[in-house]
Amino acid sequence: MAERTSGNHGHDAVDDRIRRNARSRLTREAREGNRGAFLADAAAGGFRPSAAVEVRFEPADARPAGRLAIAEGAEVTVRDRVLRADGRVVQLSVSRLPAS
Repeated sequence: MAERTSGNHGHDAVDDRIRRNARSRLTREAREGNRGAFLADAAAGGFRPSAAVEVRFEPADARPAGRLAIAEGAEVTVRDRVLRADGRVVQLSVSRLPAS
């Protein structure tokens, strides 16, 4: 189980033209062809998609510890992603997973 937070931070027409395709975006074939999730959805909308990912480790504070059913202060893996369409930020996403 992971705790996830995300936000859609574009505020114009670019947001309305990126459709999330839940049926095929997480298939093994899509992931293996680097067409999973956002990258495929943005490209299908005619955008040049890109993603920046940062992974780090940190102690869990009270909120993620409670959601993940781990002790406060236990190490979690944190994945920060910045998703862009044509160079414009359209989504920020943070996932926290128990390190063990």
